[in-house]
Amino acid sequence: MDTESTANSAKKLILWIVALYAVPTYILLIAIDASRQIHDLNSFMLHMPVILVGGGLLGSIHTAARRNNWPLLIWFSAVLWMLGLWT
Repeated sequence: MDTESTANSAKKLILWIVALYAVPTYILLIAIDASRQIHDLNSFMLHMPVILVGGGLLGSIHTAARRNNWPLLIWFSAVLWMLGLWT
């Protein structure tokens, strides 16, 4: 039983590390980069949805972490990372 609880606590720790890693990914790769590219109304309309989608993904990652849902956590983290590299 003791090894099972240790494995479970290690699993939760890894889960929260992945979830917390999403915050600097969003800030550095999406929010700051997209904000720097906004110069007028047209560029605002182009880059603001990227910021909003990234924020939605960030919320989804933290919800998946709270519910201990590994497949969704990994999927949302991968999509956030791809969005950050795309912008």
